[in-house]
Amino acid sequence: MTACKKGKCLIEGCLNKKIYARGLCLTHYHMIRKLVKDGKRSWEEFEKVGMSLRPKIGKNAPQRKRFEAMAAKNNLKI
Repeated sequence: MTACKKGKCLIEGCLNKKIYARGLCLTHYHMIRKLVKDGKRSWEEFEKVGMSLRPKIGKNAPQRKRFEAMAAKNNLKI
């Protein structure tokens, strides 16, 4: 899980002062994530209107490579 950072959620009027991921507090991140998971919207739609940031961990990010290496070492398929 991502560590929360101090900041302001991108959702207008949100009073939460901890950012979880994509510039969103935990509550709003999960709300948008559910819409995306259910196929109702895409992350790109929210990014275009300023309601989300692009993820900071891409396919080639060092964090992802370490995660994949540890998963492979423990015989976990991801």
